[in-house]
Amino acid sequence: MEQSDLLQLKREVLDQGPEAALPCNLPDKWLGLLARDLEMLPQEQDSSHSYLSAPLAIIAQLLLGKSGLKENEASFSVEELFEYLQYLEIEIAIEVARRYADIDAAPASIETIFTNRVA
Repeated sequence: MEQSDLLQLKREVLDQGPEAALPCNLPDKWLGLLARDLEMLPQEQDSSHSYLSAPLAIIAQLLLGKSGLKENEASFSVEELFEYLQYLEIEIAIEVARRYADIDAAPASIETIFTNRVA
């Protein structure tokens, strides 16, 4: 499968600010591509192709918005990255269910993203 286009992600989502990176604000296209990328991570075997890039860009954007830090001030551990990836996967699944299965769940906000919240 083709890798997500990071330049297009930057133009269409990341340049719009942290709120645009929330799963509830993502266009259907990016919601689907991020869901695919997260699903493919455990199966990734080709080191020249990474499905981590787009989810990592979204995580970084959301963390910067959540913390109010500048790009060069933010950091997180590998363990925290795995936790953020799991939270992002859950939030994307909730958003897909909200859009396509008419599930009544509150979407994550900048304040609640990456927390163990009640949906």
